[in-house]
Amino acid sequence: MDHESAPYGAICQIEIIERALFTVGYSVDCRQVLAGLRNRFTFLLTTFGILRGESVYLAELSDLLCTIVQRDRDPHPVTVMILQMATGKTNKDLKLYCRVARHADVRLCSIGALGFYLMYRFHYTHEWDDPPDFMNNASWFNVKLLIEGTSRHAVSRHEEVISNRPYYSAMKNVCRTMNIPTKHFVHIGRVLGNKESEIKEDDDNLRHVLGNWDPKTNEKAYSNKLPMRIIRQKAGFREADGLHFNPRVVVHPPGTLTSQVFPWLNIARPVFLHQQALNSDADKLTARFFLDFMVGLSEVGIQDAAAMLVLHPDRGYHPFLHMDLFESDEFKAYVEVMRAAVTNVSSPYNASLEAVLPGMNTLLDTLQQSVQQVYQQVYDYQTQFKAEVDRRIDRLESSVSGNVSNL
Repeated sequence: MDHESAPYGAICQIEIIERALFTVGYSVDCRQVLAGLRNRFTFLLTTFGILRGESVYLAELSDLLCTIVQRDRDPHPVTVMILQMATGKTNKDLKLYCRVARHADVRLCSIGALGFYLMYRFHYTHEWDDPPDFMNNASWFNVKLLIEGTSRHAVSRHEEVISNRPYYSAMKNVCRTMNIPTKHFVHIGRVLGNKESEIKEDDDNLRHVLGNWDPKTNEKAYSNKLPMRIIRQKAGFREADGLHFNPRVVVHPPGTLTSQVFPWLNIARPVFLHQQALNSDADKLTARFFLDFMVGLSEVGIQDAAAMLVLHPDRGYHPFLHMDLFESDEFKAYVEVMRAAVTNVSSPYNASLEAVLPGMNTLLDTLQQSVQQVYQQVYDYQTQFKAEVDRRIDRLESSVSGNVSNL
């Protein structure tokens, strides 16, 4: 298998890679937990944002912002995270944009992964226990999005571009362990994200826009900075023209929970807003967008942690989900609210299908159950057949051994 065809064999392994990266963080070593959350975020962002791995390593916290988009027919709003980048391999002197929406599958959500990573990062490093002055760009503009976290309180090092070697090693180890065919490691997300879009027949032009590939002259201003169709598709919303049905995003946690996610934000944002009101000429748009983004990310982190525990309880052993916040009675009560919202719910897409073809949903459910039963029967038969073959081989070997010993 050559380097061109190998990615097609790895596309179906995206979920497996994510799970392996999440599992790596099951450690008593806080640095390993942080590295696992950082690598998982990097993989998901580069996969569903079709982004080069090195671009994420150059990114800074000040590059982050978000917007909310909702069409009249969508039950739920789409949260889109935008990462602005001033550099790129084939796009010199242009500002590029990585754009991702909250994924339908909480395990594959880049924004939720960022929430997990930053929540644990600020908890572990204490780097902003004394928040920076957001009216002064020099005090925070150069803080990198990805850090090593090798030592606590090493704030000065967080302005350095870290090596992508640990990510390369982590991805190589995962792919080799899982027998996943690929020769790409740092850029595996961009490669798989692109190939996945090809297989699922996403619009080629929009895929090129999302991946910032070879922009034409008339596209250099990036007039189409939010190609929402493919952003929805990459977030798992392909049915019914990208109908956005994602119930976890509207289960709003109480402020008493979100205020515990980034404690420094409770100090920094009010101070910043007060200073802005006193000095209206100093309109710090980047700081305002970033602080607003962090407020929204506080909610995302709580929502996705609760949804993860409800929909995938086997992940509850991760050290991140045992932070004090998640052990509180208030969070546990919120988990039950989330449980009621995300379990036993039916998408409007299914409701529309039922309206056009009465009884269709019941028929599909019955067919699914029948297929599962047949699969189970075949599996049981294979297990029994293998066991019987093994028994006969054992008897044959015993018989031959006995005959040989009698000679």
